[in-house]
Amino acid sequence: MAASVTPPAGQRLTSTPGVFVGGRLSKIFSAMPAKEAAKILEQMTDADVVAILGSVTDRKAAEILSLLPAQRAAGISKSVLANKVSDQ
Repeated sequence: MAASVTPPAGQRLTSTPGVFVGGRLSKIFSAMPAKEAAKILEQMTDADVVAILGSVTDRKAAEILSLLPAQRAAGISKSVLANKVSDQ
């Protein structure tokens, strides 16, 4: 049986086991040019992309999202919207 993993304070668990968003990862993606960040995020799951975009500034998230293929960006946007609606 797998052990339960609790993210460190101020971080969230992504859909990739043992990968957390917040802190250092947020700083890395925030410091990275949007074009390079988009290339990396294209290889990640939508759930992980949503978590990472939620950990950077709105401006940075918009820059990155604009560089993803339109259909993928729309799906990620729907996921973000669904998360906001379920949080209310």
